[in-house]
Amino acid sequence: MTKTETQLKFIGVILLLIAGLISSGVCAAQPSQNIEHSQTVIRTTTENDITIAVESIDQESNAQERRRVSSSIEQKGLFRIYRSNLLKKTYQHVIYPETAIDKNQQGDVILKVIVRRSGKVDSVRFESRSTFNSLNKAARRAVNNASPYPKAPDTLQGEIFEILMPIKFRLAD
Repeated sequence: MTKTETQLKFIGVILLLIAGLISSGVCAAQPSQNIEHSQTVIRTTTENDITIAVESIDQESNAQERRRVSSSIEQKGLFRIYRSNLLKKTYQHVIYPETAIDKNQQGDVILKVIVRRSGKVDSVRFESRSTFNSLNKAARRAVNNASPYPKAPDTLQGEIFEILMPIKFRLAD
C-alpha cells in the first residue's frame, strides 16, 4: 500500500468518525424550531472505497424510527428477563449424575429450547454437547422436569421463543 493510499484510508476513517458523531447528535448544531426536515449521514465501506452520503429525512420519519428502536430495545429487555426466569427454573432441576461425580466428569451443555407463548416446550435440541453422555441426559432431563414454563409476559411480542440454555457441570476441587 502506497503512502497516498494509507493517507486516503486514514482520511476516510476520520470522515467516518465525524459522520458518526454528526448522525448520533454529538456534533450536531442546535436545530431551529421551524425546521421540518433533518439529514442523516449514510456510510458505506467496502475494501477499497468509502462512501458517505447525506440523505434528508422528515421529522415524522425520524420520530417513527426512534419509537421503533425504543420498542425494539424494550422487547430485547423483556426477552432477557423472560429467558432469565426460564434459566432459573431449569437450573433448579439440574441434578449432577452420581456416576459423573464418581468418575470426576465435568462438561458444558448448551440446549436450544423452543418455547411457546403458553410456556409449553415444543422441542429441545443440543446446540453443543458434553463429551459425557450422562451430563447431556441430565441437562435434557432438567428442561423436561422444569416444563411447562411460565407463560410469556403479555407485553413480549411473539408466539414462539428460542432459548439457548447453557448448563455447566463442575465439581469443586
